[in-house]
Order: sequence, then structure tokens, then C-alpha cells
Amino acid sequence: MRPERLFTATAAGIALFLAVVVALHLAQPDYDPSAQLMSELALGPFGAFLLLAFLGLAGAIAATAANLRHHGAPNVVTLLPCLAATAFLGAGLVTLDISAPVHTMFIAAAFVLCGLGMYLLPATMAAFAAPRYRFASWACLATMALIAALGDNAIAPGIAQRLAASALLSWLALVAWRLSR
Repeated sequence: MRPERLFTATAAGIALFLAVVVALHLAQPDYDPSAQLMSELALGPFGAFLLLAFLGLAGAIAATAANLRHHGAPNVVTLLPCLAATAFLGAGLVTLDISAPVHTMFIAAAFVLCGLGMYLLPATMAAFAAPRYRFASWACLATMALIAALGDNAIAPGIAQRLAASALLSWLALVAWRLSR
């Protein structure tokens, strides 16, 4: 697939994820986004639509992996997001009401795998070696790590998860944009 199509696929996946999550927030007025995790949207009356959000996120990450491969990224840098996409897909299929521990494991694994990719990318691809791209990639990673370290103690869980997701989406957008140049 051509890089411009991969860019479009990443952007479309991010947009689908955001659109579904925002729509579910609006459709479930009793849902408290600061205290509840996004996965809890699946427990509401329109919760089945959350699978579309996970499909969008997994698709964006898979398109990013394909774009990295197209631009000559090392195997490990393309494998990590492929595994993360699979984990997010697993989280979409195994919802909290099916198995909360398995769902949580999939989410955690996906974020860790993406974090490893954020760390390795600047050191392994010349397109991301410039200080501004290294900083941006590592800042997204640092944001996710700091939020995980703070946990429920300093930040409400729903807000923490949304900040971590924002860091991940920002990184995906950065990589897609950079590879489209």
C-alpha cells in the first residue's frame, strides 16, 4: 500500500476511535468520564459500538506499522505496533463484562508495546533521529509512563486513561505525518 494511503488509514482509524468514544460519552449521560475508564462505555446501552473504537485504534496502529515497514524500519519497530494492534483488537473483543482481567491485560500489553515502539523509533530510523522527533516520541512515552506511575493516587482513573490515550494518538499522528513527508 502506498504511504499516502497508509497515512489516510491511520488518520481514519484515529478519527473512528475518537468519534465512537465521544458519541458513546454523549449517549450515556450517567457515565462519568473522570472516574470511569473508556472500556466501561461497553457496559452501557450502546456499548457494542465500542468494538468499532477498538477496531479504529487497532487499524490506525496497524497502518502505522505498515507505513514504518514501507519506510524501512527494523523488524522490531514494525512488530511492536503489530502486536499492540492485535492486543487492542483483543481488548475490543474481550470486553469488561466477558473478562475484566483479560481485557485489562490486553489494554496494558498494547500500551507497553506502543511505549517500546515510541522509545525505539528515534534510535532506529533516520527520519525520526532529529532532536525534535526524538523529543516528541519520547515525550509521548514519558506522558504514558508518568500517568501509569501516578496511577489512581494523583489522577482520577478516567482522566489518566484519556491522557495516556491522547499521548498514544498524538504519537500515531506524528509518525503518520512524518512518514507522509
